[in-house]
Amino acid sequence: MFQDGILEGFSPNFKSISKDCDRYSNELDKLFEKDKIDTRDYIELNGKGSLWIAHKYIEKGLMDQVEANLRKYISSRDFYGPLFENTQAILKRLVDHDEQDRVFSLYRAAIKHRLKALKEEAAVRDRPTSSKQARTASAEWVKHYLPAVKEMIQDYEAILASKASVDPELLIFQRSLQELESS
Repeated sequence: MFQDGILEGFSPNFKSISKDCDRYSNELDKLFEKDKIDTRDYIELNGKGSLWIAHKYIEKGLMDQVEANLRKYISSRDFYGPLFENTQAILKRLVDHDEQDRVFSLYRAAIKHRLKALKEEAAVRDRPTSSKQARTASAEWVKHYLPAVKEMIQDYEAILASKASVDPELLIFQRSLQELESS
């Protein structure tokens, strides 16, 4: 049924990572409905399967599809937290395949997305004309999400250093972070 945590016999179609992940989830749903796996196993197996599918796309050289799929999630309008473990693993795999420029671009997109949202919330927090409730909610939001962007900037800096690369935008990100932390 499974080999190394991956459904035996499952093959990606290599047309869409999202659709292949949906197909994989559907197969797991069937096993769940037959009581062959429980909820905890389903979640773990689904995560492993999604990562495995992304790695298969990388092995096949479909880097544009991998990048587009990651970009959609790392800059989702509803997501401002840290990068998921699978996302980090995929980024690492891309670096291992000498695709660091894609990784740099993805990190920049993720950081910009989060900094923009943090600045908007900080503006509400700091605006005297905002209601007390709005200021408090925005202050809590900033406090909650600030560590994620801080860690992401540090990770980006480490990846740049590991590849002996520089990015002038890193300094801009660091300054923006300092402004947010000091206000």
